Amino acid sequence: MSPTVLQSFWMLAAGAFYTLLAICIKWGVDTYSVYEIVFYRSAFGILMVLYLLKKKSIPIATPMLGTHILRNALATTNLCLGAYITWLLPLAMAQILNYTCPLFFASWIVFETLMAGRRIHWGLLAALLCGFAGVCLIIRPDVGEAMLIPMLLGLIVGATGGSADWIVKKMGENNEPAERIVFWFVVAGLIVGFAGIVLGDGFHPLDMEGFLILLGVGVFGTLGQYTMTLALKNGEAFLNSVLQYSGVVFSIFAGILIFHDSLDTLTFIGIAVICLSGIASTILTVLSKKQES
Repeated sequence: MSPTVLQSFWMLAAGAFYTLLAICIKWGVDTYSVYEIVFYRSAFGILMVLYLLKKKSIPIATPMLGTHILRNALATTNLCLGAYITWLLPLAMAQILNYTCPLFFASWIVFETLMAGRRIHWGLLAALLCGFAGVCLIIRPDVGEAMLIPMLLGLIVGATGGSADWIVKKMGENNEPAERIVFWFVVAGLIVGFAGIVLGDGFHPLDMEGFLILLGVGVFGTLGQYTMTLALKNGEAFLNSVLQYSGVVFSIFAGILIFHDSLDTLTFIGIAVICLSGIASTILTVLSKKQES
C-alpha cells in the first residue's frame, strides 16, 4: 500500500473525531454559549498544536499570512455556525450539511475552469447538480420554520468550509506545514471566541462535568482538524473523497443511539445523494486536473 493511500486514512480518523466533537457540543451548548465552545476548543487545541510545532521544530512565522487570514475568516465562520446548527438540528442532519463542503469545493473548480476559458467537465457539473438536489431533499418547505433557518445556515457552513478547504489545498501545494495551518486556525478561534464572550454574557461557571465536555470539544476538535489537514495535504484525493463521509455514518448511529434522533425517508435519501455526489465530484475533479496536465 502506497504512503499516499495510507495518509488518506487520516480522513477516517477525522470523521470519528468530528463526530465525538459534535456529541460534546450537543451536551455542552445548553450551558455554554457557542462562543465559549469555540474559545475552549481553541484554548485546549493551541496547547496541543504548540507541542507538535516544538516537536517538529516548525516556526510559527509564515510567509503566507494573508492566506491564513482569509482561510481563518472562513473557517471561524464555519466553526461558529457549525456549533450553532449542531445544537439546533439532529446530529446526522447537522453533520451532512457540514459535509456539503466538497460540493462547494468542487464549485470552485468549476469557477476556476470558467475563468480560465476552459471547458467544464460535464460529469462534474452533473455531480454538483445532483448534490444540491440532495440538499433540496433535506431542506424542504414542509420541515417547518424552526428547522428551515438552521438548515439554511447549514448551507453557509458548507460554503465556508468548502472554500476554506480549497485554500488549505493551495497552501499544501505551497508546502505550508499542516501543524502551522492548524496553529493559526486555533489562534483565530481563540480571538473570535473570546471577543464573542466579552461582548455577550461572559463566561459561565465551570464545574467538573462542564470541564470534561469542553475538554472533549478541545481535544476532539483539534485532532479532527489536524487529521483532516494531514489527509487533505498528503493523502490520495480519490480515497479522501470516500473516507470523509465516514463522519456522516458515525453521526447517524450516534444520533440514533445517544440522542434518539429520527430522520424521515426523504432526509435519508438526501443524505445518500449528497454523499455519493460529493464522492463523485471529488473524483471527477482529480480526473479533470490529470487530463489538463
